[in-house]
Amino acid sequence: MGGTPSRIVRLSVVGAAHDAPNRSGHALSDRETEQCGMDRTILRPYRFMQNLLNEAGDISATGTFSLNMARRGSA
Repeated sequence: MGGTPSRIVRLSVVGAAHDAPNRSGHALSDRETEQCGMDRTILRPYRFMQNLLNEAGDISATGTFSLNMARRGSA
């Protein structure tokens, strides 16, 4: 280990945009990462595992798990 880093891996969020509520900070950091001149990978996951805790009550009550993850405009 050690030396000069050769790649940046940034964890962002799907829908990061300057006009997106609660996501504009991600958009700014994404843009700065893109403009830094280094090789980079920007990960934009849709959901995080800790968000599933919000579903625990429904899972316990129904014994099932489902999330609506359809894209906008999809039927």
